Amino acid sequence: MLNHIPWYIALFISLPETFLIIKVGLNLFKEDISIKDNLLISLIVAVFSYSIRIYLNVYGLHTIATAVLIVILVNFIMRKALVHSVICVFAGLLIMGVSQSVTVPFLLVLLRRSMTDLNFYPWLNIFLFLPSATIVSGAIILMKKKKIYLLDLKKYIEG
Repeated sequence: MLNHIPWYIALFISLPETFLIIKVGLNLFKEDISIKDNLLISLIVAVFSYSIRIYLNVYGLHTIATAVLIVILVNFIMRKALVHSVICVFAGLLIMGVSQSVTVPFLLVLLRRSMTDLNFYPWLNIFLFLPSATIVSGAIILMKKKKIYLLDLKKYIEG
């Protein structure tokens, strides 16, 4: 069963998290998106993420629905092949997921808190998101500065 999240969690976590997912995913494949377009997608996804938790009570399904929405919006706005959008978004999701799965448990142990405390102290979610956001932001800056990417999808997929 999902817990309802306060609006400020959607604003301070869902919006920047989506922004970073899109940015890191696209950068991994030598793509870029304007800040304006990325913010637009991120805002739509944050509102969707907040709303879907009210109506969808199956744990994990909200993540899948949100991922699908990000793919659709990136595909629509960037006008690339669907497979291109899927690859970039799911790579970004993977990077963000790994970053959070490493930092959050470590910080919970350090703070002597449990996962259930996140339901009672919503601001703790924001605090626990910051290290992951910092790591992914640093990776994006490093990729841009050193011109690091996995694959140039433009060579393989024309959309």
